[in-house]
Amino acid sequence: MLKRFHVLNLLLVCWLPVLAQVAPAAQSVKGKVISGYQAWFNCYGDGSPVARWRHWSAGQYNSNNGSPAPGAISFEAYPDVKEYPASVMFQTNLGNTNIGDPAKLFTSWQPQTIDLHFSWMQQHGIDGAALQRFLGETRDGVFKRNRDSVAVRMRRAAEQYQRIFYIMYDMSADDTTYFKNDWLHIENNLGVVNSPYYAHQDGKPVICLWGFGFTGRTNVPAHSIAIINWLKGKGYYVIGGVPTNWRTSSGDSHPGYSAVYNSFDMLSPWSVGRFSNNAGADNFITNHVTPDLAYCNTNGIDYQPVIFPGFAWSNWNGGAVNQIPRNKGEFFWRQVYNLKNLGFNTAYIAMFDEYDEATNIMKMADSYFDVPHNQYFLTASADGSYLSPDFYLRLTGQATKVFKGTTPLTTNVNIPFSVAPLWFRTSVQNGYDAMPTWTDSPDPTSIPKSVLSPLCGVVTGETSYTGNASIRAGYG
Repeated sequence: MLKRFHVLNLLLVCWLPVLAQVAPAAQSVKGKVISGYQAWFNCYGDGSPVARWRHWSAGQYNSNNGSPAPGAISFEAYPDVKEYPASVMFQTNLGNTNIGDPAKLFTSWQPQTIDLHFSWMQQHGIDGAALQRFLGETRDGVFKRNRDSVAVRMRRAAEQYQRIFYIMYDMSADDTTYFKNDWLHIENNLGVVNSPYYAHQDGKPVICLWGFGFTGRTNVPAHSIAIINWLKGKGYYVIGGVPTNWRTSSGDSHPGYSAVYNSFDMLSPWSVGRFSNNAGADNFITNHVTPDLAYCNTNGIDYQPVIFPGFAWSNWNGGAVNQIPRNKGEFFWRQVYNLKNLGFNTAYIAMFDEYDEATNIMKMADSYFDVPHNQYFLTASADGSYLSPDFYLRLTGQATKVFKGTTPLTTNVNIPFSVAPLWFRTSVQNGYDAMPTWTDSPDPTSIPKSVLSPLCGVVTGETSYTGNASIRAGYG
């Protein structure tokens, strides 16, 4: 018996490393880069319970009325749709693209779409996603069934592509009873929390509650604490998506919410739209993140900073086009640079697929050629240099490596704007495309193309933005 016991011990010792390898890669949210995932785009005819156009435009139930059309859309950045299967693409009432293709858009509801998105996360090394669940809309059974389906399909995609995920609620403090019932429904009926790729921290499954304490939402701190404590009593690790000014209970935060914020296991203060350029990002670090982090460290609260690539919603809510410019990735990278210098190894990216407010890192149209001819949309190259559709996925992947310490931190973006085989194209449309840099003429637009053309060509041996050769326009 003793001999058998030693043999069993030996087998366990030998097999433990193997078991560790077949288990999911570390499930924690600390040390990870997580992207918010909406998965909320619907098209009429996609088979979803929503049965209308949704988030691309405001459609009518069980009708194609409200199909996206010029002046009747609710999104700013146009997606790059070349890789989607035909089964998930639906025709709009927008005009053909400037290259002549029909203006079709994808539905998020079909599993092929979610699979494609998670394959991009895997390809670019993004650790996982926080699935948004807007509690208010689930009071409508149609939308509840839709979000349930997306959650289950997301679980399958996360497992297939080995990405971690967790549920992130957008809610208010007056949702106490309804929230509890909805979460019990997710636990008991959907079973997504049982996935081996559902995120855990400190051995506890993760859930995020976004919205407590924000001005404009119900001011009932006792209800907020009750929900947090109910979840913690069930063994959950609870993240709070909280106002920017949570620590001082001012500005976008209700006063009197300090006890609520202190109840969370991790805080993730909202930063989208709170600054608009690199100088603003620096000020935000100084005035908010640094003192916030000190407070959290003193009080034993974890911290998940938010990074966003840019912002605009002129097609939906008005305002300027390209309102917070991406600046060819430098705006995003400045946030990465500042956070890494503070010692962070984790971040929340807002967002993966948020085309509505143009905070998406997901693939977007690269130029004037790929947007409808009769409606403005933001493109990846809007700041005047050609950026490929996948640039922000690649940049987020690079940021993930920096946060994990597997690649050095650089002051500026250090990945190419594009990669072969398609690495440059432009129609020279200002606000959409890569634009020539003129140096020798005060008014190059006045020079006839017959004169300009012989002076443009491919040159080598000079510094360029994307490699060792580039297109240059000059004057003799």
